[in-house]
Amino acid sequence: MTGTKKLATLREILMSLLPKPWLVLPVMLLVLGFQGTPVAQATNYGTNITIYDGMRSGGTGWHNRGGEGTAGGGEDQEVEPNCVTGQVWDLEGFYLQGAKLTMIGGFNFKAGYGGYESGDIFIKTDNGVAPKYGTTAGGTGYNNTVVSNSFGYDYVVKLIFGAGSAADAYEAYLIDANAQVRTVTYQQNGGSNPWRYVSGGTQIPSGSGTPEVSGNLSNAIINANLNGPPLADDGKGHYVVTVDLGFLPQGNYYFHFTQGCGNDDLMGRGAVVPVPASVLLLGTGLVGLVGLKWRRRKAV
Repeated sequence: MTGTKKLATLREILMSLLPKPWLVLPVMLLVLGFQGTPVAQATNYGTNITIYDGMRSGGTGWHNRGGEGTAGGGEDQEVEPNCVTGQVWDLEGFYLQGAKLTMIGGFNFKAGYGGYESGDIFIKTDNGVAPKYGTTAGGTGYNNTVVSNSFGYDYVVKLIFGAGSAADAYEAYLIDANAQVRTVTYQQNGGSNPWRYVSGGTQIPSGSGTPEVSGNLSNAIINANLNGPPLADDGKGHYVVTVDLGFLPQGNYYFHFTQGCGNDDLMGRGAVVPVPASVLLLGTGLVGLVGLKWRRRKAV
């Protein structure tokens, strides 16, 4: 069967499923999606929602950048004051697309670096009061000790990276001031706290899933999928982790992430817009009906 005949057959099947005239337009748009030459699918990481982490020494260079996702500033090519510099420690940005939150960095999120591992993603509802971070979080603990969640975070996404080729996962928890969290290693990096969730929260059943993890991506690939200023061309690879925040109510939130040493702190602020369940159900239903009709037609 030629491609033209296949397309015509698909049109006939979809049109036969139409019980009402008002469904013609959306279904025809679905049909149009099958036309044309197949192209490689790009991953749009969304909008840069990175904000200044509240820590800099003054002057220029790796210890002195600030700003909200601005070219030549922000968190790209930046670490905290007095810390070791370099792409391997760099947490470059938070990106948000609907309910998909993406972190990009030179730091290897899955494997860690230098014996220091990834932390968890802490989230606070944006109700006009910011969480404690940067200078406001200084003095809240170090040496990876366990402390109470005095930072104001309401949720945490616990990242579970499998060793080697083992499967990765994440779990979401609702937390309050009584939850226990773990601090970063070095006292001078207390402004990067907290590092990891420990206990005391309530797991959110709909908040579990498998993160999308990519590594050693070129600068060209990363920048082709960003909405916002490009990342600096450092000639080295980037690592990417994406999680689905569909368990959150629609609204504005703060986001936080750091690695075990606290060498770099990543903060973000943006609006989460989950995909309505009704839309997902409609899409699944259409695909199922088309598949059923196609099988019946082939059996004739």
